[in-house]
Formats: sequence, structure tokens, C-alpha cells
Amino acid sequence: MRKDYHMHPTVLATPERFDQFVQQALKQNVGEICVTDHMPLSISKASDRLPAGSIGAYCAQVRELAKRYEGVIGIKCGIEIDYHPSMLDEIEAVLSEGAFDYVLASSHMHVFIKDYPNHTFNEFAAAAIENSYQAVQTGWFDAVAHFDMYRFPFVNPKRFPLVDDGYTPDLHEKAIKALLDEVVKRNMYLEINPHLAEGQHDLFYTYPEDRIMEWAYEKDIRFSYGSDAHVPQAVGALLDELEEHPVYGRALQAWKNETK
Repeated sequence: MRKDYHMHPTVLATPERFDQFVQQALKQNVGEICVTDHMPLSISKASDRLPAGSIGAYCAQVRELAKRYEGVIGIKCGIEIDYHPSMLDEIEAVLSEGAFDYVLASSHMHVFIKDYPNHTFNEFAAAAIENSYQAVQTGWFDAVAHFDMYRFPFVNPKRFPLVDDGYTPDLHEKAIKALLDEVVKRNMYLEINPHLAEGQHDLFYTYPEDRIMEWAYEKDIRFSYGSDAHVPQAVGALLDELEEHPVYGRALQAWKNETK
């Protein structure tokens, strides 16, 4: 069964459009979805974030949706958590307020870019990998979302003014493999995420890239799929192409057979 375990329908702010997310999932032959709206975050007031103090209402809303669609599509209640060592109290509060089936660990660039102004791509990559490593070590998470998002700061150079010094994953092989070892130790998932690839119309932009996937295969890591859909039409994005891909296809076949 196809599953999509990363999407942002903002069920509290726009409950009326959730049906569109479901219809797109069914169109893509997705039999189970997980709602993973963004946690409340004091440093961000973005419209796609849950408001402070809303975790209980959010979980109740998703559970109600799951009952309403029972027999049509499976619906899980998840959340996407922005990790940074300075935000531990915020994260613990969110986790204590909700009852989640699936918790995504995210290292969003905007959370810690302030710590690395005018650094190089590789310095920033090292910081992002370390941030994810610390997140995984907490034991709070089920999966690592968009693993190597840090490799694309050039998509928004004004927001991420970094010096391009020729990033490649091989320069960070030791740190990446140590992170993957921690993922295995905790029986977590490594997410295959086509969010940027869909916008760029190129599987090259899929997270994680081929080289990291190869290292993950060597360690027998479990994989999940998450479209990271912020609009209904992105649910199940690029699944056909990814399932036919020589690297991603093997992982997605195993994910179909997973029971969470």
C-alpha cells in the first residue's frame, strides 16, 4: 500500500480543504496518510504553523477526520518538529501536549542560519548534520525529514547568504554515517522527500541524494515517503517516478510493505 507520511493541510486553520488532500491521495492510489502540521514555534509566525496552545485541539481534529474517513483511507496523527538545542523546552512542551502516531525531526535552515552568517556551504552543512545528529539522539522522533535540505541554500540566496565552496556529501561522509548509525540504533525511518524536486521538475533535488541513499542501504535503514505537501495537488508527488528510480524505488517498495 502506498503511504504518504508528511503533509501540511493546516487542519485547524483551513479544515475545509482537507477533503482536497484526501481526494488527491486517493487519485495517487495512496491508502494511508499522516497529517504532520508544523509545531508552534516562538521564532516563527508563519501561516502554516499550529498556533501556540493548540496541540490538543489539533490531535482531536485529526482523530475526528480519521473516524470520518474510516474505510476510505487511513489517517494518522503526526507532527513536524523543528529541532535546535535552544528550543528543547518548546519541543518537550509540544510532545507532552499531544498523542502522536509519528513525529518528524526537521533541521530547517531558517532555524539556525542565524548561527552561521556568511559561512560556506560546507560549514553550514556540517552544522545541519550535527543538529540532526543531536535531534536523533534525543529519542523523541520516528523519522528524519528532508535529510540533506542543507545542500540547497542557493534556492534562496538572499535568505541564506552562504559562500559556495563545492559541497559534496563525501566531504561529510564520517558525520553523515555517524548520523545514519544513530537512526538505525533507534529503529527510525529516513524520509524520501520530493518537495523541492517537484518544484524543480528534477529528481536530482530529492532528499536524500543518491550517495546518502547508498550509505543508508549499507546500514539496512528503514525508509518512509513524505511528499511534504503544503497544497493538495502535491500529495503523493512524484511517486510514480520515484518508484521506477533505480535507487529510490527499492526503498519505496519496502515502505509499501511497512506497518507503522
